[in-house]
Amino acid sequence: MLSIKVLNTPISQTSLSDACTVIEDSARQRTGAYVTLVNVHMAVEALLSDPFSSLVNASLLRLPDGLPLNWVSRLKGGSGRQIRGLDLMKELCRRSAETGLKIGLFGSTPAVIERLRAGLRASYPNLQLVYAVAPPYWSDENQERKDMEELGKQLCASGCELLFVGLGCPKQERWMHRYCSSLKITSIGLGAAFDFLAGEKKQAPVWMQRIGLEWLHRLCSEPSRLWRRYAKTNTLFVFFAGIDVILFWLKRMLNSKPS
Repeated sequence: MLSIKVLNTPISQTSLSDACTVIEDSARQRTGAYVTLVNVHMAVEALLSDPFSSLVNASLLRLPDGLPLNWVSRLKGGSGRQIRGLDLMKELCRRSAETGLKIGLFGSTPAVIERLRAGLRASYPNLQLVYAVAPPYWSDENQERKDMEELGKQLCASGCELLFVGLGCPKQERWMHRYCSSLKITSIGLGAAFDFLAGEKKQAPVWMQRIGLEWLHRLCSEPSRLWRRYAKTNTLFVFFAGIDVILFWLKRMLNSKPS
């Protein structure tokens, strides 16, 4: 599949339907792969951290969850569309309710997981939702590995084929990279999609989504938690993405000049 590099991350150029097909095939084949939904924050973190960049780039698909990622890839010749985590989750659930693909949920809090599970069962009565767990908060890697021995056994016993992961960036990407291969499941890191679908947080109005201002809506909703992140990552993204696009077109112009 074609990808266009944005900062340090190759963004997959695909549609929602084709992305779902790739994910479903991976889940049925038990490839142990994972999918990342890339926004501005993740792209900047991948630029600043080589280890994080490596695990993001090792994912099966790197989908442009953030509209600015899609803008930059299009300026560099891409043809894909923005694929928001919430839309991907809804579409995969709709299709899985028809095909029988077994779904699991992993992340967030027990209350959110319970509301999310109830909401999915109401929206998709035939969905085979076989696993739903809010793991403990891990501050120690040894405790995480110990807990995952039991949680991994439960996950395998459930027959789950496709796991939605909502641990937040970068924790969910590190978790998927560490465990998906051994568990033989396909997983998708969805970040805040759990909270949106469970009704814990409000989505941005459609007009803000269309012009790439979802981040502003989230900032207004959670200013104390997010203002430092956005002040850093948004500024760095604009700066480095601008250089990225300018260098791309300069190189293209130089290569197109007759010798």
